[in-house]
Amino acid sequence: MQTKRNNSTFYFYSSFYTRQTKKDGGRKKPVRKIYDTAATAQFGIDNNPADKKRLIKNGKMNKEKRQQYKAGAVVKIVFDKNRLIFGRLFSGVPPMIGVYDFFINENTELPSIDQIVRKPILYYCGLYRSIITNGVFEIIGFKEFKEKEIASIPALFTQDMININDCGIFWADGGERKATPQECIGLERSSVWYAEGIVQRIEDHYAGKKNFYVEHQKVILSKDDPRYLPPPQALRWDFGKEEFYRTDK
Repeated sequence: MQTKRNNSTFYFYSSFYTRQTKKDGGRKKPVRKIYDTAATAQFGIDNNPADKKRLIKNGKMNKEKRQQYKAGAVVKIVFDKNRLIFGRLFSGVPPMIGVYDFFINENTELPSIDQIVRKPILYYCGLYRSIITNGVFEIIGFKEFKEKEIASIPALFTQDMININDCGIFWADGGERKATPQECIGLERSSVWYAEGIVQRIEDHYAGKKNFYVEHQKVILSKDDPRYLPPPQALRWDFGKEEFYRTDK
């Protein structure tokens, strides 16, 4: 999914699916696709030079100071008005971050890692590993996971683009099962976010706004949903009403 801003609307270009196949001994073997590319929040630091400049407040992409992605690492994220929020890295495919519902001013002394990890989680989402390895979100400490913490991670869902009744739910411990769209209500879609999308989601939350990426990723319950198979450039987000609409209807 690629997006471009146009005053009060966002255009969405979608191309995604939830099934892949690979050849295995001459036979095609279905494998679960872990994340939906159309659900990917692409304000892309990997592909967009302008966004690389916009992310200097969260750390420059410094090849001389690369970081290692490690589950349990705690990172700091700079967002609106020089405030800091913290996240913790999880293992998995895709890699995940849990963002804590707790922030401080940038010029405030950092809390201890133990203080941070005791805070409630605001949300979990997938993220590109390069956000960490390129130092965009700086690692400030590490805390080993406890088994109960892994068990408490909410389930994620996938949904086929065309057959919207073809959904799946899976958990961090490896469990998975088929599901109905109704069972996916309230769950996070398995997707991969760029750094700018993660920051925008945080800022929208504390500003009391709906985030268009979050709204776009919610499960589709019927073919009457404007997000269902829109022609190119026909799906738009109205920032005033905070809802999607189609220009072809």
